[in-house]
Amino acid sequence: MLGISPFALGITGLQFALFGNAFLLLGIDSTPLPGQPSPAKTVGITASLIGAIGLIFQGLWLVIGAPFGREGTVVATQLTFSAISAMYGFIWLGAAFVQIFGWDLRPLGNIALGCLIMQLFMMAIIANWGLTTHLWIVELVLLSYVAVLYGFWRATHGKMPTRPVGVLCLVAFVLSFYFQFWASGILPTPP
Repeated sequence: MLGISPFALGITGLQFALFGNAFLLLGIDSTPLPGQPSPAKTVGITASLIGAIGLIFQGLWLVIGAPFGREGTVVATQLTFSAISAMYGFIWLGAAFVQIFGWDLRPLGNIALGCLIMQLFMMAIIANWGLTTHLWIVELVLLSYVAVLYGFWRATHGKMPTRPVGVLCLVAFVLSFYFQFWASGILPTPP
């Protein structure tokens, strides 16, 4: 599978979102300073919104720019990863607004559950391409996102503390380096 060049930019944005929200969920710098607004508002702008912009750009680039071309089997690859990018871009955009305006997190948690279902379906499509070492790693990274979505849904509904979700975000942050450097084409992918 060829490198997917927009991943370098899009995943950088995702990593901002995962890292910034991980610290917030872990309770690091999560208490407002006297007379200051909630740190969640800052994370909404400096992490969640940046992640949304990067991922939405990535999704659009895969459709509009069509880096692999507009014919043949590569179209399915571009469209699958465009849908995945857009899905995460949209949910991070929602998270940004919820954090900035202090809205109820539960509906966003419900959307995370819907995204989890969509992600599992897209992972099945990718598995159908034939699992090379590269695609096994891609599936592992995507599975880490499923874990974040599930944890977020549970945490927003009081079924799980936020700290484990923060840990899941950090794991997904680290695993996302594979998309940023190998899947993007910066470094060669394993066979």
